[in-house]
Amino acid sequence: MKTILSKSGIEVLYPCSVHLLKNGEILECEYKSDHTGRDLLDYICDYQNLTDKEYWGLKYVDTFEQRHWLELDKLIRSQVKNVCPIHFHFRVKVYPPEPYKLVDKETKHQIFLQLRYDLISGRLCSSLNDAALLLALILQYTHGDFNPDVHFGNYIREKMLLHQSFYVESKAMEMHRNYLSGLTRSQTEDLFLRMACYLEAYGIDPYLVEAHNQSDLNLWVNHNGMVTYIDNNKVHHLKWMDINKVEQEESKLIVRMSNDEAVEFVCLTKAECNYIYRNVVDHLVYFTTTSKRSTVSLVGTELADMFEEQDEEVLKKITAACERSESSKQGEVSSSVTDSITKEFAGKNFLVQGQNYVVCCMFLLVGIGVVSVWDTLLENNYFGLQVLNHAVKFLVEYLRSIN
Repeated sequence: MKTILSKSGIEVLYPCSVHLLKNGEILECEYKSDHTGRDLLDYICDYQNLTDKEYWGLKYVDTFEQRHWLELDKLIRSQVKNVCPIHFHFRVKVYPPEPYKLVDKETKHQIFLQLRYDLISGRLCSSLNDAALLLALILQYTHGDFNPDVHFGNYIREKMLLHQSFYVESKAMEMHRNYLSGLTRSQTEDLFLRMACYLEAYGIDPYLVEAHNQSDLNLWVNHNGMVTYIDNNKVHHLKWMDINKVEQEESKLIVRMSNDEAVEFVCLTKAECNYIYRNVVDHLVYFTTTSKRSTVSLVGTELADMFEEQDEEVLKKITAACERSESSKQGEVSSSVTDSITKEFAGKNFLVQGQNYVVCCMFLLVGIGVVSVWDTLLENNYFGLQVLNHAVKFLVEYLRSIN
């Protein structure tokens, strides 16, 4: 803390450090007595040339090891009384459902860096095949095209995943060597974002809570809503559009649904409950006030992506890598990202490969169905999109079975 003399009189400057995502940089800065959290966040975003500021937040931990997000509309000095020294961490607070579609390149890059951090911290958990795919894309991004004169043996020199096994490393290097050559850093980053957002654990903030029957629950909060698990079995899935209100009573979190049902969770402490409550409210406000097309009716945009010709050649390579990874380990349940990418793009070139008469007829019927519900897509009818999406998935599954 230091004191300066200005035109308005004597002012006090409080020092703090902000840990950024890019290159592990630590930015030393100061704030005044009348500065709010928004003032500091705006300064950090402007410093990094970030125009989309709604996704970001500043996280800190107090002397009692309790996590907090810096509240934007309150004075900074009133929030960090129990913090010394003052260290903030610049992080993604609200993950966009489709990060690869963001226009601002710097925002996409920073979310890419956040997801890499989530991988190594274990928040972005996945199956082995999914992890190998993501690791292969990181290798392509950091090393460029495979070069046998440089990339020999095990050339993965750093830890990039929480559970980085020899199997995952070998599969990742195989994909990097055989399937990813020619991808630019921008293309690699976009594909990484596309695959990561298909994972169930994408963008989660995990918490440990208790249900009303005192059973321990893992509570996940992300763009899909509030999801709870007991021993990997899903118990609740509370979608944002179905939530009417969220309340806090001491250490109890109460979620009131639009059908008048109430779901209660008991948190470990009152402070932890307050942290979860504020994060849930921020997500609820964001995903119920922005466009439904980007937060609820995702099926329509995914279906449109199936016919994006510009990505066809790149995604053929990824599909081949997925299929190779699946076939390499018999009896293993196929990964969610592998299935999603394979199903999404398998229909792009099967006519070229020549199929039998039945397959052609089925494709024609689905094509007619796509045209007939085009208006539904434009009007963002969620139920219609779900039905159409399941029909396309059924067709792809049939094609794969006859091959």
